[in-house]
Amino acid sequence: MKRSFIRLTCTFCSWSEICDDAACIRWLQAAGRWRQGNDMTVEMMHEILRAVAGELICPRCLQKALVVEPYDEPADWPEARHCEGCGVIIPPERL
Repeated sequence: MKRSFIRLTCTFCSWSEICDDAACIRWLQAAGRWRQGNDMTVEMMHEILRAVAGELICPRCLQKALVVEPYDEPADWPEARHCEGCGVIIPPERL
């Protein structure tokens, strides 16, 4: 099964984060748009995140300037490793 990712990017300072499902949920929780037990589809999560991205604060510059962009995982990359505790993708340099 192909994983679905999006990229959050700050239009002010160019900070960005590639978000998997767990990261999308964290951002939606920060925006007050996620409740425990929610059974949204991935597509619904991405659409709601797109709608509220302008309200979210960039962790680097603290401006409300985030946008959601599509992100396609390169086909030749191996499956990313995820933290067992929180589900965040572990950067390759930390493995």
